[in-house]
Amino acid sequence: MERNFRAGVKFALLSAVAFPTLAYAQSADSETSGARGSAIQDIVVTANKGAEAENVQDVPAAISAFNEDTLKSSHVANLTELNRVPGVQFNDPGGVPGYANFFIRGVGLVGSVRSLEPTVGITIDGMPQEYIIGTILPLEDAERVEVLRGPQGILNGRNSPGGAVNIVSRRPTEDFKGEVRLRVGNGGRVDMYGLLSGPLAGDKILGKISVSRKRSKGLYNDENRGTFVPAPFNPGGTDTSLTKRETRESSIAIRPTITLKPTDNFKLTLLGDYYRNRGGGAASRILNDVPNLQELWGYTPPEGGDIINHDGYSKNTLENWRGIVEAELDLGVGVVTSVTGYRKVKYNLEGDVDGVPFLVFHFPKDGQLDDSDQFSQEIRFASSFSDVFDFVIGAFYSDLEFSSRERRVMSTALVTSSDTNTILSLQGSANQKGTSKALFYNVNYRPIPNLTLNHGGRYTKDKKNFSMIPLGLCGVGIGFDTCSTTSIGGKKSWDNYSPKFAITYEATPDTTIYGSFTKGYRSGAFNARASSADAIGPADPETIEQWELGFKTTFLDNRARLNIAGFSSKYNDIQRTVLVNAIQTLSNAASATLKGVEVEAMLNPVEGLVLSGNVSYIDAKFKEFVGLAGVSPEDARNLKFEQLPKWTAFGEAQYTVGLPQMFGAYPDLTGRVAYTYRGDYFADTLNAAPINGFGLLDASLAVKTDDVTVSFYGKNLANKYWSGQTAVFSFGAAPGNFGVVGFGSPPREFGVELAYKF
Repeated sequence: MERNFRAGVKFALLSAVAFPTLAYAQSADSETSGARGSAIQDIVVTANKGAEAENVQDVPAAISAFNEDTLKSSHVANLTELNRVPGVQFNDPGGVPGYANFFIRGVGLVGSVRSLEPTVGITIDGMPQEYIIGTILPLEDAERVEVLRGPQGILNGRNSPGGAVNIVSRRPTEDFKGEVRLRVGNGGRVDMYGLLSGPLAGDKILGKISVSRKRSKGLYNDENRGTFVPAPFNPGGTDTSLTKRETRESSIAIRPTITLKPTDNFKLTLLGDYYRNRGGGAASRILNDVPNLQELWGYTPPEGGDIINHDGYSKNTLENWRGIVEAELDLGVGVVTSVTGYRKVKYNLEGDVDGVPFLVFHFPKDGQLDDSDQFSQEIRFASSFSDVFDFVIGAFYSDLEFSSRERRVMSTALVTSSDTNTILSLQGSANQKGTSKALFYNVNYRPIPNLTLNHGGRYTKDKKNFSMIPLGLCGVGIGFDTCSTTSIGGKKSWDNYSPKFAITYEATPDTTIYGSFTKGYRSGAFNARASSADAIGPADPETIEQWELGFKTTFLDNRARLNIAGFSSKYNDIQRTVLVNAIQTLSNAASATLKGVEVEAMLNPVEGLVLSGNVSYIDAKFKEFVGLAGVSPEDARNLKFEQLPKWTAFGEAQYTVGLPQMFGAYPDLTGRVAYTYRGDYFADTLNAAPINGFGLLDASLAVKTDDVTVSFYGKNLANKYWSGQTAVFSFGAAPGNFGVVGFGSPPREFGVELAYKF
């Protein structure tokens, strides 16, 4: 572990301190700038929702931006592969694929309780994705991804006390363009992508449509290892394993877009998105020695991190519909923007998640059914009519309704010390209707040249009407005809005002210093996995107050950059779910302080060579932690934050060189090597699932002309295993006696991609 740590930090520091900058993306205006040239090119972002887009270096906030070219060259499939951002953990919880467990600067969400609100806001084309299922979507059609670190209580204020992720889709072009891509990789990977874009009626109506199709048999193979001997729960010593692959994928995405420009000052964009994925289940396995497995089932799990052995079939089906209408009216003194969105999500999960080849804990057929509808409307006015004054004012409304039903089948050995293996069936359901209303503003004032004073605020009113049938016993054996139909519920509303104050000084045209104080807010929530009326809650909102000091500079004739951000946070009324005897409880359990420093850097030392990297250090301490079963407040206060490595690091080197003429063109050859390091951390609240520090090595080699690109890529080339997303179950009378069930990291992946533009 120490060797991995030193290697990761050394590589990142080489880029981050000796060869400084911020953005990982190259210029959105040039696909080759920064690759063959010696100057670092900027990208523009819209995180501040101003009248005009801004150079990311000029924004007084910690932002990591990735444009289309960077996402392609790094072969980024979805948001979970952007863990290169400092202080970020973007995970899938494993047991419920597609449910975002995202952390930024230690503030995040663990688990899959449907009624919980996100702590990292995910916005696609201006529409917040409030229902967390189905938010880990593919990025092949993304024009830009912006990761904003720290509370976004003002402009991106819908449940984003940790930070926000803004995804901007590719828009129609004024010239006719097309693109096709084919990717073939291990695990039976075959991906296809096609795009057409251009004018439909002169420059007044533009259109774009993209279609992607992805298929994979999965990178995990159930290898049926381990030993079986006669035992009380398996008298014949029978091998009950199945042979199948996990983490399968079969998806299709269709994304049409039309832009209407009836006048010079008005633009209307219609964005559609249909995504369907029929995937596999969880790559789960027991991570530690569990005597009861041998004593009761006569089973000894196989050694080796990425070896799984299941007895049940796992699959999930996700359907996601989204429609967005974006209208922009330029009034001369400012721009009025309206974003109207509708999103529908349907989800069905069947899963063997216990990590062993016996029925200990399964989601049966139709084990989890989810259906949600979300409507949102934002309207804002942004003006920069003066050199000394600009502002944004706006209003936001959303309406989210969801229904969720969960079924479980489980052995009595999971919760009792019985010598008899009895299979139990449980079922629960939840329904919620909620609205959120907000008014927000952001003002910049420049009293003297180079000095900007900023103030913003957001007032939010949340209201929820919740009802549920608690997760309860239906009977012995597998059957759900006798489940309870008694419903309980409640209503609750909350309001919040979150302000921001900041000061920015432009010391030189290439150096910015800023300081800020920001509050963030996460709505209160009911517990959709409660087992009684006393357990439904709700938990009250959690809030965060963060001070940040930052420094951004570009030097050496725009060939080097260095960005440093330091922060200190006070985190209050923290909502925590804790798994006790396979049942999750929810409460405002804790308060804490978090402090950290982030360094990001880039250098173009010579033509064709780009070095980039970052280092992050975060120290988090609970001031109070109450309500944990079997844990005293003093011991609970000493627990470590889950999903928070103290140290993270990233380093990347990319070199491009021109090749001799071939096939009538002069191609470029680009080699890329990247290393991502995560220090030790715990994957769960009770610190029962320690994760040792690890590093991941990626690489690619591409030959590119103006029209054709052929690239070879590899991810996690050292085939490093880590159980980055875990759950803790109880087996027998003592909590934790079943050990830790880990949902494994992706194994080594490699392939080749062919792309053609016209």
